[in-house]
Amino acid sequence: MGAGVILNQRGHVKGVTSAAVIWALATIGCYVGMERFTESFVLTLVVLFVLIFVQALETNVKKLRIGMYNHDVITENHKFDEESL
Repeated sequence: MGAGVILNQRGHVKGVTSAAVIWALATIGCYVGMERFTESFVLTLVVLFVLIFVQALETNVKKLRIGMYNHDVITENHKFDEESL
């Protein structure tokens, strides 16, 4: 479950977060099915918090990687182009 969303593109693995969300949603659905509404609500809040934290972390890491790996954001006249992010 979730393996179909994981892709390998040019040496970069993508979709791992989406696969993890599929597993988390399945777990929350199981809790709801067992009528454990408090646990499902708490787990939903935890998953939302983690996803928001991971998104902020990915944004900051992307900004840090600009000078090291991502050469696509440098324009022809060797100026930094923020709109390419």
